[in-house]
Amino acid sequence: MPASVSIVSRLARSDLWLVPGLVMAVTGVGGLWRLPYLAAQYGGATFLVLYVAALVLVGWPLLAGQLMLARGQRRDLASLLAWWAPGVWAPVFKAVGFAWLAGVAALLAVYGVIASWLLAYTGRAVGGWLAGRDTSAGAEALSALVHQPERGLGWLLLFWIVLVIAAVLSKPRYLSALLSSALFLTGLIGMAVMALVGMPDRVDTNPLLSFGPIGLDGVCQALVQAFHALALGSGLALVLGQQRRPRAAALGPAAGIVAGVMLIGAASCMAWPVMFDAPTRVQLSGVSGLLAHVPTALPGRMAPMLFFIGALLLALTTALVLFEMLVQAVTRLRRISRTRASTAVAGVLLIIGLWIQHDFGGAVGQPPRIADLLTVAASDIVFPLAALLLATLMAIGIDPHQLHLGSGRAVTALWHGLVRHPVRLALIVVAVEGLGLIDVLQRFWSDVP
Repeated sequence: MPASVSIVSRLARSDLWLVPGLVMAVTGVGGLWRLPYLAAQYGGATFLVLYVAALVLVGWPLLAGQLMLARGQRRDLASLLAWWAPGVWAPVFKAVGFAWLAGVAALLAVYGVIASWLLAYTGRAVGGWLAGRDTSAGAEALSALVHQPERGLGWLLLFWIVLVIAAVLSKPRYLSALLSSALFLTGLIGMAVMALVGMPDRVDTNPLLSFGPIGLDGVCQALVQAFHALALGSGLALVLGQQRRPRAAALGPAAGIVAGVMLIGAASCMAWPVMFDAPTRVQLSGVSGLLAHVPTALPGRMAPMLFFIGALLLALTTALVLFEMLVQAVTRLRRISRTRASTAVAGVLLIIGLWIQHDFGGAVGQPPRIADLLTVAASDIVFPLAALLLATLMAIGIDPHQLHLGSGRAVTALWHGLVRHPVRLALIVVAVEGLGLIDVLQRFWSDVP
C-alpha cells in the first residue's frame, strides 16, 4: 500500500472525527426547528437554561457511558448489552437490545418517508419549481405529496437506494470522517443561507433572549429535548464508539459532543427569528410546516434551495447511522455480507414505508395512525426505557473500574454520582412524559373539571 494511501486511511480512522461525526449524527432535521419552537412556547431563555443544564448533568454522563461501553467492541447492540450485563441479567439485556433495534427500525421507517419528502422538495428547489410560489401553493403541493402516495413512491424508493449505496460504499471505520465532512458542508450551507437572507427590515425582538415562566410542562419538555438532541435513546454512540481503541478517553469527547450540540442549538435559536417572522415561526412546529412555509418565507431561489439541501444532508446522515445500526446487527447475527444485509434491511423498511405512505394518504382529516404508533413506540417508550435500563446497568451493574475512565478519582466519582441519581431520575421523567402520565397527573390535580 502506498504511504500516502496509508496516511489517509489512518487519518480517516482517527479519533479526531468522533466528536464532529457524532454531533452531525445526532443533529437530525428536528434540530433545525424543535429547540427554538419549544423555547418560544415555554419561557424563552428560562427554557434554554434548563435545556443546557439537562445536556450537562444528564446528557454528558450518559453519552460518556455509552462511549465507554462501545469502545473497542465489534458486537451488535443486543450482544453488546448482554456482554456487559452481570450473570443472570444477560438474557434480559439481550432482549432489551433486540427491542432497541426494533425501535430503531420503526423510527427509521417513518424517518425514511419524511426524508423522501425532503428529497422531493430539494429536487424541486434545485429545479426552480419553488421560486415565486405562495403559501397556498406550497400547502397544496405538500398535501398532494402526502395524500397521493403514488407521487411519493419514486422519492421513497430513491431515498432507500441512496442509503443502501452509501452504506455499502462507506466502511464503518470511515463513518465518523464522512459525518464530519457532512457537518462542515452543512455549516457552510447554513452560513450561505444567512448571508442570502441578510438582516430583516422588520423590528422583531428575539423572544428567546427574555426570561419567562416555564411551568411543569416546560421543565419536562426541556429534559425531553435534551434527551433527543443527543440521541441518547437511539444508541448512535454505541455504534460510532465501537471504532475506538479499548481504553480511549470518553469523558472529554462526550463533553465536546455536548458543546457542539449546544453551539448548534444556539445558532438555530439566533438564526430562526432572523430568517422567519413571528407568524411564520408559529407554523414551523413540524416538518410539514417547514415544507409548506419555507419556500415562501425565504427570499429568491437560492436561499430555499440551499436550505433544503442542508436539511436533506441532516436527514441523510442521521438515517445513515440508524441504518448502520441495523446493518451491523443483521451482518453479525446472520453472518452475511454488508451488501446483502443492507439490501434486506432496506427492502423491509421500504415495505413498511409504503404502508406508512398509504396510511398518510388515507388520513385526510384525521391524524395518521401507523406513523404515530411507530414514532410513539420508538421515541416515547422504547428509547427512554432502554436508556433508563442502560443507565441502571452503568450505575449499579458494572464496577466503575471496569470502564477504565482514565480520569482522577474526583471526576470518576462525579460521573458515577450523576449516573446513579440525576441521570436515572431525568430518564424516569422522560419516560413518564412519553407515556403521557404527566398530563394525567396535571388533570388529576387541576382545579378545572
